[in-house]
Amino acid sequence: MAIGLRQPFLGYSKKWDMLTASDQQGHWIPSTPVHWLRDGLHYGFRSSAEVQAPKKEITEPLVWIPHRIVHSGAGQIWLDESGMGNLSGQMVYLDHYRPRLVSVFMDQMPSPRQAAVVPLPFKFDIPMLKAVQHPESQHLYLTGFKVWGSNASEWAGIVRLRPTGTPANYPVQARGLKEGLFLKFDQPLDADSAQNPAHYNVQRWNYQRSAKYGSGYYTLDEETGTEWMGLYGAYLTDDRRGVFVAVADPQTVMQMELVYRIKSQSQDLLEGSAYFTFHHLPETNWKALGFSEAPMDKHPSLASIPSGPADTQEISAALGKELYETMGCKACHSNDGSTEGRVGPTLAGLAGNSRSFAKGKDTVADANYLRESILQPSVKVLKAYAESDIGMPTYEGVLTQSQVNSLVEYIRTLE
Repeated sequence: MAIGLRQPFLGYSKKWDMLTASDQQGHWIPSTPVHWLRDGLHYGFRSSAEVQAPKKEITEPLVWIPHRIVHSGAGQIWLDESGMGNLSGQMVYLDHYRPRLVSVFMDQMPSPRQAAVVPLPFKFDIPMLKAVQHPESQHLYLTGFKVWGSNASEWAGIVRLRPTGTPANYPVQARGLKEGLFLKFDQPLDADSAQNPAHYNVQRWNYQRSAKYGSGYYTLDEETGTEWMGLYGAYLTDDRRGVFVAVADPQTVMQMELVYRIKSQSQDLLEGSAYFTFHHLPETNWKALGFSEAPMDKHPSLASIPSGPADTQEISAALGKELYETMGCKACHSNDGSTEGRVGPTLAGLAGNSRSFAKGKDTVADANYLRESILQPSVKVLKAYAESDIGMPTYEGVLTQSQVNSLVEYIRTLE
């Protein structure tokens, strides 16, 4: 029996005889995980009443997914080897909140040590919980209802996803390796676009397990924020369907993000992201990836210097509203005074009013309080929510200063 799970949904692969699980970010769960469940192992969660650390060593997930990408991990399905086009044979992971699907790519099957995920671009209007393939057509059917906050426009429903035969505009394979990150597409890529390092951004960060709800982003030196990575180059496979992004200073890390904006050979825009966890640094088998020989020099020089995007966003209530809808705020906090289906207080009428806390004096919800509540939500917990098992994650290191201030401006517009 596996233990240390908070609110898991399960998936099973008949081919690999493998049981997997999602879980929910929360106390002791710093972000959204993809677990491979095995008998007798502990997966990290302990109730808020538990003061002692688990007696068993924590088994880390195969891959972490940023909470902003998958807010509420739900069911998983291992698709059959045929019937679903370029998704056939893949594990697909459901997000209840957004709602969305992500592909999960495990390495070294049948005993994976880590994995990568790629968000899929399909849009749905139901809050998904479970998935099943039709026994004859093999098309994917998704269903669910609102068990907690969701951006879905409908309360419940059933939808079908089927292949159309057109080339995918997303990666059909993703792997993290010692020298960098590999993406494969099911159509040829434009050489000039795909081999330009300026068309990729790579950053990495760790999370922290704690009694606090969720986690911010932290560098390998345990400073708040992320680390932008230098790139040696981007190299196309012989068939021009795969691209290897060579990354400087490889190290084990809980989360690495690759954002790409390239073109296909037919000049269609391909843009998106992939997410990796590095428990170890696998050696790169260039021929297995599709290269006739290693494309990199033994001692490469940096082609792209890490800097990351500057915090140049203009502070505005409009940006704040966009962040409210995309960063998970909407799942717990309404903007119209309602509380139905929400586990947190409404944001309507919050600014300028007095707040009563479980500990400490009452405080007026001014701009400083709002900023503190976004970055350090556990410092002041409302009296009415002191006994709740559901808390608010910190956005320290996740949002820029301009984004935090924009959220504050948006909250101040809600009456």
